[in-house]
Amino acid sequence: AEQLSADIKQGRWLVGDRIPSEVELATELGVSRQTVHRAMSELHRNGLVSRQRRNGTVVQGSGGRRTGLIALIMDQSTDFPQADLVRGIQAVLGEEFRLSLYDVGDDAERERQALLRAGDEVDGILVYASSQNGSSEILNQTMDRVPVVCVDRVPEGALCDGVVSDNYAATRRALDPVVKGTTGPIAFFSGDNEHVSTVQDRYRAYRDSLGARFDERYERWYPKSLEQKPERLVRMTMDSLVALEREGAPGAIFCLQDIYAVAVVDAYERLNLADRIPPIITYNDWPPIMLRRASDMTRIVQPTFEVGRAAAERVLARLEGDRSAPQVQVLASGVWPAAVGSAFLQEANEASASSTEGGRSTS
Repeated sequence: AEQLSADIKQGRWLVGDRIPSEVELATELGVSRQTVHRAMSELHRNGLVSRQRRNGTVVQGSGGRRTGLIALIMDQSTDFPQADLVRGIQAVLGEEFRLSLYDVGDDAERERQALLRAGDEVDGILVYASSQNGSSEILNQTMDRVPVVCVDRVPEGALCDGVVSDNYAATRRALDPVVKGTTGPIAFFSGDNEHVSTVQDRYRAYRDSLGARFDERYERWYPKSLEQKPERLVRMTMDSLVALEREGAPGAIFCLQDIYAVAVVDAYERLNLADRIPPIITYNDWPPIMLRRASDMTRIVQPTFEVGRAAAERVLARLEGDRSAPQVQVLASGVWPAAVGSAFLQEANEASASSTEGGRSTS
């Protein structure tokens, strides 16, 4: 190991160069292949070389792997989708890396401290960025030390890689048929975390889908803290529904998270208005069995496992020497229409099909 380390430091092989095979090195040095294998493993642990699936073992340089740890910095690690995300990540990391979890509790300062600490403790970072003021700056600073990949959202100004779902496009796929089939106003329910890019994309799609029918009186932005206090959330939702009924009952309700969809259903039932629940469109991160009346809702389901897998692949590519420009990968979400949503979609599809017959426009 000392001889090979000296060869690297003296410039026999430069960063990115392929190291001869273990058989070739054993012959050159006059030792057994097993001895060379142990030496290469030590160089790998010290971050001097990396093993790449296609190129073999290459010189990594001083910025290479050091610890065998990949950080996952989460805003709320107890939320259900994180389990699928972790499975996707571990499917790629395998046994070569261990995942180190940092739960920052949706706190920007704790996130900043976690990024600074992780930059010294791990080889790469996957982060659910808070998108609050200053988050992009600390992300860019951390990138100078270890690879960083943003998951689910990429703060404005961040220069790192990202893997996200198609929030805008998925929202339009779910909402547009409902807007077409509903004459009344469509209400909007969300937590007050407008600074997060995923929320911005979904809200923009909601407004674009409604167009001239948008009415800000039907917006409801709740304190994010109420997501941890479901009873208070339901009571506030009851107050909101009573107020909306006075304005004119909504023809549908769009919820940015499933917890708000559940609160809406509970509120209608407590108000003895269960028979008047309008079509509900919601992002659905929970298992459907946890979402009340799931079959009656149009659900947008993000590809959480695939996001985790793609993010892990990206951080490993960076560790293996990929120096290409940062990129944001967008993965498609699934849209599962409710019965009423299915009717709207079927009508839209039939209208689209009737506009072309035999490849010729009939309009």
